[in-house]
Amino acid sequence: MARALLGVSRDDVEAATGIAKQTLLRIENNAVKPRDETLKLLLNYFEGLGIEFQKNDGVARRETNIRRFSGPYAITDLLEDVYETVIKDGSGKICISSCDEEVVGKYYTIRGEQHSVRMARIADKISCRALLKEGDHNHPYTSYVEYRWLPKEYFQPNTFYLYNGKLGLIEYKGNICEVTIIESAQLAVAFRDFFEIVWAQCNPPPSYKKEATE
Repeated sequence: MARALLGVSRDDVEAATGIAKQTLLRIENNAVKPRDETLKLLLNYFEGLGIEFQKNDGVARRETNIRRFSGPYAITDLLEDVYETVIKDGSGKICISSCDEEVVGKYYTIRGEQHSVRMARIADKISCRALLKEGDHNHPYTSYVEYRWLPKEYFQPNTFYLYNGKLGLIEYKGNICEVTIIESAQLAVAFRDFFEIVWAQCNPPPSYKKEATE
């Protein structure tokens, strides 16, 4: 029912989730009982496209502008939405607060083309800035990201992503990562103004400045 409502094919679902279309067919025909991991992938996929699963096996288009992802693909789902949003809009302004590339890398599960590769390819169409913890010299994506150091006392273990009119909130809870995406132009403007104030007070890492001049 969710596929029919969205007008997506089994090939589309397979490309996005990695679940073979033959497996999906058997699930839809109640020929097999899907594993919990498979169900989670399908839930994240359909909910990410605006589907809401209701009681008594009902489905409907979600009216709210809030989406949530959790589990092993939460970061991947967020980065997919970042990329798809800026590609759709033709440009993008991305701001990342309290970024820790090493932590993000632990939770990022590559599904399809690697995010950094495709973002570097559209570097001329986007502005991407990230605030690292002061003293963090891990800034591997300088081909499309501009980094600055946030004083340690203001650095938080959780992260927010601002991209065009969306706000992505990341919470790390042990081995579990949860992402909430809020599509709200008003909130995006408020958080962007806050980010700009902080950004103006921060300095680039010394090693980053050296890389920029080489």
